[in-house]
Amino acid sequence: MTKRKEIMKDAGIYVFSSYIAQFLDIVNGILMRRFLGPSSMGVWAFLQVIQNYAKHSSLGITTATARDVPYFRQKGDTAKVEEVKNLVYSFTVTTAIASAAVIVAFALWHRKNYSPAIFYGLLVVAALVILQRLYNLYVVLLRAHKEFMLTGILNIVSSFGTLLWTVVLTWKFQLYGFFAGMILNYVLLIFLIRAKTAYRFNLFFSWKAFLPLLSLGSAVLISDILRSILTSIDRLTVAKYLGFEALGIYSVALMADNYLYSLPNMFGVIFFPHFQEAFAKKDDPKDLEKYLKQPTLVLACIFPLLIGLVWCAADWIVPWLLPQYSTGIPALKILSLGSFFFAISHSYSTFLLTVKKHWLLIPIHGICCLFGFGINLWFIHWGWKLEGVAAAEGLIAAFYFFLLASVVLKHLCGWRQIAQFLLPIAGFFCYFSLVLIGVERLPLPGPVFIQCILNYAIFCAAMLPVLFWGEKKSGVLSTFKGMVSDFRKKKKAAKEIPDLPLTGTSESLEKAPLK
Repeated sequence: MTKRKEIMKDAGIYVFSSYIAQFLDIVNGILMRRFLGPSSMGVWAFLQVIQNYAKHSSLGITTATARDVPYFRQKGDTAKVEEVKNLVYSFTVTTAIASAAVIVAFALWHRKNYSPAIFYGLLVVAALVILQRLYNLYVVLLRAHKEFMLTGILNIVSSFGTLLWTVVLTWKFQLYGFFAGMILNYVLLIFLIRAKTAYRFNLFFSWKAFLPLLSLGSAVLISDILRSILTSIDRLTVAKYLGFEALGIYSVALMADNYLYSLPNMFGVIFFPHFQEAFAKKDDPKDLEKYLKQPTLVLACIFPLLIGLVWCAADWIVPWLLPQYSTGIPALKILSLGSFFFAISHSYSTFLLTVKKHWLLIPIHGICCLFGFGINLWFIHWGWKLEGVAAAEGLIAAFYFFLLASVVLKHLCGWRQIAQFLLPIAGFFCYFSLVLIGVERLPLPGPVFIQCILNYAIFCAAMLPVLFWGEKKSGVLSTFKGMVSDFRKKKKAAKEIPDLPLTGTSESLEKAPLK
């Protein structure tokens, strides 16, 4: 199997399972907002910001598992693989417990200053920090070993479990039932992973072995904190200047944005171990060029179809299922456009991590944060409210992508080649954005549901030239057709093979545990 076919096979398995999980998450998101209401959703959105910041207490060391395990496995150094795994586990557990203790102490110290919902929410966040950190370490190991089938199953089980607890507990006990369901879901997932894998950890620490990981982790920590600030500037701005209820309304735009970003995030998960294996062969950055440009072009061509779906469906789905959040539709549409640039930026940060240029991420994220706060405050000053915040987020995403891509591509080619590559991407964005705005203004007949379908059909037709161009440049569709043809041939050949008597004991046929 060629590398392209291997990646597409992994992507097919993981994307299919992830979209099933995504569908369950959408249903869960709708039910959760109906059961909790804007005020409680605003509280949870605020607690999520704290949770996102707390995860950085691991100092970014978990990234070493994702980067170094496939790298050393490709080189055949199994001892180093075990050393990295156990060292990361020991540090992760220690820092997670310490972080949880700090959050609990803070909640107890300021108990009189907060409402009961925020106080108990902080205690729940403390428990989730430990459980989520351990679960994420297991998942990172599975991805590093390219066990995408099991990872996909876990995605579905996690989403189904969250939906189940939302219906059973949130409906009955409101916000506190939701808190209990979150904790219970992580506990069950960890037990499932331990039952299905052979991954076991030993407490281990070596300062000499830890120093290279600390160098990577420190850079990842600082850049991740800056990226968390970058991606939460809109929530912080809304909470400070417009209030928690406005943040609850804005959460419908955030839900749609999370749905959109799931696709590029899936591709990023698939590509990460392949990046490390490709670099491990000769330690030459130029070997990674095809892992940068082709995925960017493919996503730039197909991702607008997903944006268009969200844009067109919002006018029907939100008023139907979440009428309390209908005023957030304009912000949702604007935010969905900006997700295009965040979506195609994933592989560029992966490149810097792979070639050990991770320290460059810090000034890139820092500059973007300063730009982000400035543009948000400016738009709020002009009274643009939620729509202005969403537009500012889109400008931040565009600025971030072009800055990051330029820094990365400068390691591989000159400025002329960089411009030739990036200008068509900017053109794609302008083209599909104008098409969406134009299609929305067409005087189409029928109820809102029919109008949404017609709008999306017209948009897809207008995107066909872009899709043909993308196929010509990448050949992804041709590869997919070849994979389908190979699968049919193997299936046909298997039917022609006569059945043979089964030999051997049942023990010899038993599947070995996952390594």
